[in-house]
Amino acid sequence: MSKVQFKSCNHGQTVLFPSRLDERIPQDSPVRLINRIVEGLDLRQLIATYESGGTTPYNPRMLLKVVFYACMNNICSCRRIASAMERDIHYMWLSGGQYPSFSTINRFRSKHIKECVNHLFVQVVEVLAEMGQVAFLTSNSGLNKKIKRLSGKICTLTHVMFLLPAGQSYR
Repeated sequence: MSKVQFKSCNHGQTVLFPSRLDERIPQDSPVRLINRIVEGLDLRQLIATYESGGTTPYNPRMLLKVVFYACMNNICSCRRIASAMERDIHYMWLSGGQYPSFSTINRFRSKHIKECVNHLFVQVVEVLAEMGQVAFLTSNSGLNKKIKRLSGKICTLTHVMFLLPAGQSYR
């Protein structure tokens, strides 16, 4: 009877991941969709919330990608988002290997996104519609009405996700 051979397991390895994280992320992964969408958004309103001086802030486009992807995966806690950025290859890829603290993520959500989150989410829905990922069963003339109604619903949802204090429930 031959002896069983196992693959070696080296915990002292120098490289944990491939040299390019995107090699491990399928082309049709939702994380790539979030990346494409946020790359195409107009962030002037968001960028206007920043002031010069102090330490160099994290790129708001990167933070927005991470926060949107977290929302998509029902992760609302800033601590859980920060933890995911250290453990989940999708978050690592979106962040470009940067690891902002939970307080930085919280500050981004409460100080910077707060003023323009509705505008950003409406842009996301519009981009998804242009990409064919969301379908509006209406004529072109009714599309603006549909977007306005949807904008109101987005406003309510984003208020719950980003603007209510921790522990406070909606209704």
